[in-house]
Amino acid sequence: MTRKNRSVLVTGGANGIGLAIAKEFLKNGDAVSILDVDKNGCNSFRKWAKKHGYNKALAISTDITEIIMHRQIIDQVEKAHGKIEVLVNNTGIGSSKSLFATDPDDFDAVLNTNIRGPFFLSQAIAKNMRRGSIIFMTSVHQDKPLGDATYAMSKAALKMLILEFALTVAEKKIRVNGVAPGAIRNNRKVPAKFLSVPLGECRGRTSDIANAVLFLASDNASYITGEIITIDGGLSLVNWVFQKTEQIPLPIPLG
Repeated sequence: MTRKNRSVLVTGGANGIGLAIAKEFLKNGDAVSILDVDKNGCNSFRKWAKKHGYNKALAISTDITEIIMHRQIIDQVEKAHGKIEVLVNNTGIGSSKSLFATDPDDFDAVLNTNIRGPFFLSQAIAKNMRRGSIIFMTSVHQDKPLGDATYAMSKAALKMLILEFALTVAEKKIRVNGVAPGAIRNNRKVPAKFLSVPLGECRGRTSDIANAVLFLASDNASYITGEIITIDGGLSLVNWVFQKTEQIPLPIPLG
């Protein structure tokens, strides 16, 4: 059973997986706010929602790394839709650089976006949340090297952050879980290794991830916390390594 008319905030919600998640919650009858640096994407989300008759859709164009803006974001969402009951931390970036090519600016950008921003936004929202759900978007690269050290490292850190948050806020009946996508369809070049995913598809769909997030936020998952669902068609079961000539893949649309 999935309750309706909840106030849901999806970060990185203007494109890719985040957009699919936001749309799925709207279709479920929830009030949805998205947060994204992509102004055009935010405008497109507003237009899509209006076109399809969803009048409880809010798009906030700002950067999650601006910690000073978090209180203003929360106030804006609560004014429009009420107290946040579901937070989906989907925002994430990679550097697309090898370990030796990564400089301090690359490092800071990835860690601030993937860890620091979501940490403090979740902290602020969880302080006043009761019986809610917080979901983090990790990656199969929380456990598997990618060739983009800062990205993989940040996802490994998110894995532990989920456990720490889940343990800390359980007394408030807040459930904290994660979803770890593998290769999800987008417009990028598919490395050869992704052409033989065990389930037979070279890439999953954004809807595969959105459906899992909706489940984790639902009453059907009321006794699940501190867990991460891997959705990769079996990709993480394959013992693959990178070849020097291969393009470094970014396996999820980065919001």
